[in-house]
Amino acid sequence: MQTFAIIVIVFLVIMSLVGTLMIGGKSDRDYMNRSKKNTLTISFIYVVSTFIFLGILGIYMYLT
Repeated sequence: MQTFAIIVIVFLVIMSLVGTLMIGGKSDRDYMNRSKKNTLTISFIYVVSTFIFLGILGIYMYLT
């Protein structure tokens, strides 16, 4: 049973890689403009999430 699960996982990883490469091969003219905006938005979310996590970790460490 464990061997079957490993085979299924490897198959899914390979299919995901193939799908990603197929989608990634398509080009878009406005990609640079949108990707810059998306990168800034995601970076902001990561920064805010990091500060929230550190605050919660600090409160946890203070209380224990």
